[in-house]
Amino acid sequence: TNNDSFSIEHSADVIKWQIFGTVAGAGNSSGTRHYSFTDTDSYNGVNYFRLKQKDKNGDYTYSS
Repeated sequence: TNNDSFSIEHSADVIKWQIFGTVAGAGNSSGTRHYSFTDTDSYNGVNYFRLKQKDKNGDYTYSS
């Protein structure tokens, strides 16, 4: 409900995060939606990712 977008955030240390890409959201949808994003510039070693789900009103939540 009210979904605007998903930001894919990337970190090498889980402290400093940067937005790696953004995928448009479906707005209001009652069905299953599938999204994808391809990492074309990962760090050497361990890579951490999280999603930031942003609503149209500016509210947001992060994946765990």
